[in-house]
Amino acid sequence: MLFLGCTSKTNQTAESITAQGGTEMQNISSEVGITPCIKNVFVKKTLLTGVIMARESAMLKSDVGGIINSLYGTNGKRVSKGDVLLILDDKEEQFAIEQVRTKLSDAIIKKSQMLIDYGGSADDDLSVKPYQLKVIYAITGYHKIVQDIKELEYRLSKKKIKAPFPGLIADLKVKQYEIIQPGQELCTMINPSTYEVTFMAMENQSLRLHKGQKVITHPLTVPNETYTAYISMVNPKVNKEGLVEVRASLQGKFQHLYENMNMRVVIEEPTKSYILVPKSALVRRSERTVVFTYEASTKTAKWNYVTLVDENDTHYAISDGLAAGQLVIHEGNLNLDHGATVTLKK
Repeated sequence: MLFLGCTSKTNQTAESITAQGGTEMQNISSEVGITPCIKNVFVKKTLLTGVIMARESAMLKSDVGGIINSLYGTNGKRVSKGDVLLILDDKEEQFAIEQVRTKLSDAIIKKSQMLIDYGGSADDDLSVKPYQLKVIYAITGYHKIVQDIKELEYRLSKKKIKAPFPGLIADLKVKQYEIIQPGQELCTMINPSTYEVTFMAMENQSLRLHKGQKVITHPLTVPNETYTAYISMVNPKVNKEGLVEVRASLQGKFQHLYENMNMRVVIEEPTKSYILVPKSALVRRSERTVVFTYEASTKTAKWNYVTLVDENDTHYAISDGLAAGQLVIHEGNLNLDHGATVTLKK
């Protein structure tokens, strides 16, 4: 009897608590966030993926072989056009050019003497007749020695590898005192100021693209770091996959961008004016699209069947079901019912 009495009291208490809780639950309203819907030109956004390529990019090779005496380049170093990157040992060429210059001095003395013998001036090659000058050059070997000096100076210049344009050094493949062979790869030069995003567009998309068109791009791993680019080339050829190559030149400074980095490309195309609502405002009810609006006079939520036209990454374009200025509920709307009491988030 005591057990039954205790059980009866316990059940009674639970029912009482449940009843009280139910009453409290009925009085609790959902907390929601609202924003006014607007009527504006809808911007259609196409998302594509591309990679960064430098328009000025080159693999540097040595035309001659030898020992690297001095190496001034390191990966990531910024250089100007004409800066010396490395110097090969040139003792052999220096010795040869000194010998030839000695021969040139002897040839000049002989040439001057022959000019006088032919009745001309020692310091003026044009003071004798042209056929006489040819004989003088042939006997003294003056012309051949001058050509030998030019050839040696050219070979000497090949011992210095210089930057062909301003930019960054990448993929350095050699070390100081290393012996390299003619044609060996040394490093890659990249000019960041010529960065382009290369991407592939579908055939129908490419028809809406044109040179000078603005696009927005950002690294796939850093969505918040956006850059402006302008289309510089639309290749007039469709490949086997039905895609068209497009390039867009990046604008501004690129401290955190590297060649071959994957990029997201956003192509924006303005269309017509529609009612625009945030994407989070849309919910599904009975297999139809619904947007809840806030009724300020009754502090309730009202659902509205809407007709969707298009969407981008942030908004839906609606052609029917809402009017500009209505307050749409875009937070806390997933479990709402028509006529539900709501409170606004601060």
